[in-house]
Formats: sequence, C-alpha cells, structure tokens
Amino acid sequence: METAFANINIKTLTTVQPEQPPRQSAVTVALQRLADTNTAPLSNVDALILTAAKNATIGEMQPTEIAAAVNQCFRFISIDVGYKRPADDAEWQYIIVRLSDVLKRHFYDLTIEDVKTAFELLTVGDLDNYLPTNSSGEPDRSHYQNLNADYLCKVLRAYKKRRDVAYTNIKAAQPKPQKALPPQPTKTPAEKTRECYDTYKATGKLVFAIPPDDVTIANFLTEKGLMAAVIVTDADKEKAFATYKIETELGWHNDYAAKWIIRAGKDARELQPKAYKLALNRCIKAAFNGFVLREKAKGNETTK
Repeated sequence: METAFANINIKTLTTVQPEQPPRQSAVTVALQRLADTNTAPLSNVDALILTAAKNATIGEMQPTEIAAAVNQCFRFISIDVGYKRPADDAEWQYIIVRLSDVLKRHFYDLTIEDVKTAFELLTVGDLDNYLPTNSSGEPDRSHYQNLNADYLCKVLRAYKKRRDVAYTNIKAAQPKPQKALPPQPTKTPAEKTRECYDTYKATGKLVFAIPPDDVTIANFLTEKGLMAAVIVTDADKEKAFATYKIETELGWHNDYAAKWIIRAGKDARELQPKAYKLALNRCIKAAFNGFVLREKAKGNETTK
C-alpha cells in the first residue's frame, strides 16, 4: 500500500540551507576552546556538555551528513524517550529530513553530540528547570507520540539554556591568569651604591633592595678603590656563631645538625658564608663611614 511518503529516499534528499548563518555561536566557540584547555574540576553534567562541544557543529556539516547522523541518533533517542517509530519507513525518513532541516536552520551552532546529550539529560531530569510546564505545572518532557519540530525545539531550547549555565560554571572554574608585573628599571651598581649610602647616612643602617646587592655594592666599591679587601676576622666568626646559636634557640635550624655545628664552634664550615657576609657588611660600613667623614670635612672647609 502506497503512502504519501512512498517516493521519499533519504539518501538522495538534501535539506534547505539557511541564508548563510554564522558557522558557530560565541558560546560554542568558547566551549570548544575550553574543551582543549580546561583543567578545573567540573560537575558530571558540565563535563558532559563540554565534551559534546568538541565535535564539528551542524552548521559545518553537509546536508547529507546531517540527515545520516540524525537518522542514526534518533533511532536510539526514540527508544530512550519511549517514542514508537512509524511502521512505514518512508514516513520515518520524512521525519528525519524534517528534523534535519530544523537543526540546520535553527540549531546550526550545536553538534550532533549536543543533540544526543540534550535527550540524555532530558530523560534523567537534568533539563527540568529549563523546560516549559504542562497543565499540571510539571516540566513538560513528553513528546505525545509526535517526534516533530515542536518537540525537538522544546528540548534543544532547554538544553541551550543549560549549556549557557555550564559555560558560566566552566568559565568561573578556570584559574585566573596571573598578571605579569611591569619590568622594573635596572639600576647600575653606582646607582645602587648611592641609594644604599644615602640611606646609611640618614639612618646609620645598611639596607639592600635585594639580598645580592651587598655583593654588587662591595664589588663596585672595590673596583673603584674605595673599599678595603674583605678579610674574615675572628670577630666576624664569633658574631656569626653567636647569631647561629640564637637562631637555633628560636627553632630556625635542624636540632641534629645544629648540635654538631655548635660543637665545632666559630670555625664550623657551615658558618663560613654567614661570617663572610658579616665581614662584607663591615667593610661596606667602613667605606661609607669614610665618605661621611670626607663630606663633613669638605663642609667644614667651605664654612671657614
């Protein structure tokens, strides 16, 4: 018995293409980018939606590809949602072509995986908050035995709302990019020495912008012949040893290692860097004190 659908052949059908729609929406582009870079933990539903966005969108597929993919996925979707497929295969082919047209025209920014995911979330109730309600005020999941454009649009509109929520959640979960600090201007050894000297003259304290500056300043003063060679004295060793014992009492050092260092006394090998630093600072102070005396002498000469 022939029907109105008898002459339809899904293999030769082409769907009507929309008038040059954008190939992807902004949310789709963003989700596809996040799918490649996301490292943040996500909920199961958000992760499922993110995975579905990885594939080619419907707008990027050929009409015959869409019809074939829709035919395959809706065979399984009809089972999941309890839709009884028509016995007439030609009628089923017409339904597939009609759904393919709707997807190509109105949901070109989704992927076929999005469509599958939408109906999976529908069946487990994860789209309930985004579906219209029925006369009883309950989420309207039913297809009323009509697998048509109205039913498809109802489900996919709800899915897109849930997808927007997933995008917001995923974006918020991404680690915030660290702002790069602007590069600090590099100061010359002479500028660092001058700053350190001005602070010392005003406060009587050696203050270094960063720890290695003491070596930089000492090298500069030595090269200019303004500072004596650094020689570690017994007084420097004694001071380093006394400082280490205080630090040990404060719990700054491992007790076992500290016991052997304290037993070795001021000549312990581990105390040599600390003693050298003390000697270095002592020599810088001596040089700065000489500068202060010379400036005072010059000041006295100008007042005579």
